[in-house]
Amino acid sequence: PTAAQSCGACSKAAASVSSVSRCAGCKGIWYCNRDCQKAHWSSHKAMCKKVAVLAKSGDGFDKAVTKAGEGEKPKKGQTVVVNYTGKFLNGQVFDSSKKPGRQPFEFAIGTGQVIAGWDEGVAEMQVGEEATLVLDPSYGYGE
Repeated sequence: PTAAQSCGACSKAAASVSSVSRCAGCKGIWYCNRDCQKAHWSSHKAMCKKVAVLAKSGDGFDKAVTKAGEGEKPKKGQTVVVNYTGKFLNGQVFDSSKKPGRQPFEFAIGTGQVIAGWDEGVAEMQVGEEATLVLDPSYGYGE
């Protein structure tokens, strides 16, 4: 792990500990020791299984609807406006349009202006729908 990575359970900088382990299921989260991994597993296991399945299937993303929307899905080239919160697998937020002073994000669907997970995932959503998108690294920002 790099100095920027931290333990998924206690947030201790991974580079500052002598024993580091990685989640065997998704390979997407680091732990400073086995105790932290065991403590965090109950909250991580559902996400871990989704990521492991995505990696094997090559589907790119998984979408879990948390609030139903209505109407038609956007068409290629149509401008969409979204609120979002980007999180790492350990739950750490790396970006959000909901932070004070931020605005919803606008982009033209299916035109490559955003990561593939958004282009394809948001294209599957209806107006007012809220969903969690779990992305394979190739559909996000890479590994």
